[in-house]
Amino acid sequence: STSSTYSLTEYHKRGFVTMRQATLSPAPETIQSAAKNYAVLLDTDIGDDIDDALALALILSSPEISLKGVTTVFGETKLRARLAAYLLHLYGRDDIPVAAGMGTPLQPRQRPSGVPQAALLDDRVVLPALRTLSGPELIVQTALAHPGQLVLLCIGPLTNVAHALLLE
Repeated sequence: STSSTYSLTEYHKRGFVTMRQATLSPAPETIQSAAKNYAVLLDTDIGDDIDDALALALILSSPEISLKGVTTVFGETKLRARLAAYLLHLYGRDDIPVAAGMGTPLQPRQRPSGVPQAALLDDRVVLPALRTLSGPELIVQTALAHPGQLVLLCIGPLTNVAHALLLE
């Protein structure tokens, strides 16, 4: 077996680029795709573990995504909604509506584990009020406001979506 080792100059001659060059000069198709904007509503069971909070942070940091709302599902949905509103507040996005959704699945199979991440909530921080609409109602309202354009990003049980379909 022959092992090939190239100098940086040889990599460039062969058409390879370093990671630094790749990140500093995005391909034209990347720039074009960033111009497309996706209207997204996030339906989440945020608060059990870190993945949903990271997903929300990624959405808020993505210029190609326009977050239209957040709904919470499963267990203590009002506490989950407060946590989502708090994270939105930290990002300076108090304009994004948050609604607490359904706490109990249509077919309960497991008990909610609680919302341990809610421990980071600071009661001294004034958050915008949660929507008086339920999670399913916010899904329907947002879908009607963005016909054929809304992407539902569901990263929890689909109970809010099921109830939204029953409503509409």
